[in-house]
Amino acid sequence: MDALELTVTHPAEELAVLTLAGEIDLTNCGELSCALSRLTAGPVPRSVVVDLTGVRFLAVCGVRCLALAQAAIERAGGRMRILLRPETWLPRRVLELGGRFELVEVVTAPAVR
Repeated sequence: MDALELTVTHPAEELAVLTLAGEIDLTNCGELSCALSRLTAGPVPRSVVVDLTGVRFLAVCGVRCLALAQAAIERAGGRMRILLRPETWLPRRVLELGGRFELVEVVTAPAVR
């Protein structure tokens, strides 16, 4: 399995972006859980974007982490959106089966030569 790359940025005062790349499975779900816990521990941003456009595999444990974070964000009056690429069918299917997530497709234009 590929290592999980994880970054958190705050491009605006009420916005947090969690960007993930690689594969999310049992070996690194704790890492994802910790990052989401830090986001929801203090003052919760009004908008949280979870960018999964670089994720090729998403295990059920990752969906559970996202569902728990979404519940905490909503309790605080915030909103969580998940970005996906249309061609990454596996993460999308697991998320569709696992909860009521707000999924947003990100379409990238091909490079012009």
